[in-house]
Amino acid sequence: MNRVFVPRVGIEPTLPKELDFESSVFDGKFS
Repeated sequence: MNRVFVPRVGIEPTLPKELDFESSVFDGKFS
């Protein structure tokens, strides 16, 4: 799942808050 986090981390700052929240949710579940 790390492969999914690598691109997400780089794109996170450019994504809207909604996707940022979703990213944090995935981060909490997978990490």
